[in-house]
Amino acid sequence: MDVDAFIKFIETNDVLTGKFEFCRNEDLMDLDFVNKRFVDFELRGGDYASGSFINCTFDRVLFKDLTLVGVSFGNCDFIDCKLSNVESDFSLSNCRIGHFTTTQESF
Repeated sequence: MDVDAFIKFIETNDVLTGKFEFCRNEDLMDLDFVNKRFVDFELRGGDYASGSFINCTFDRVLFKDLTLVGVSFGNCDFIDCKLSNVESDFSLSNCRIGHFTTTQESF
């Protein structure tokens, strides 16, 4: 799936499921995800700098090999979420965390 198709998928669905892979530096910056449920969702690669997740739920989600610099999470529920090899400098505000794991794998 290319970036434009992915953005359209995000915009037209409230429950997001599936595996999506982009080049690590592929520009997906400044995207806003509002009232979305990420369930059995895997996102690999991409630069999501300066984006925001508002009122989102993350249940069985993997973020891998991507950039979340300047990203904000507000009023989100992390039921089961893993970040692996993520370049991160994000903020959490009023979020509820059940299970949230971060790992840095060596190659």
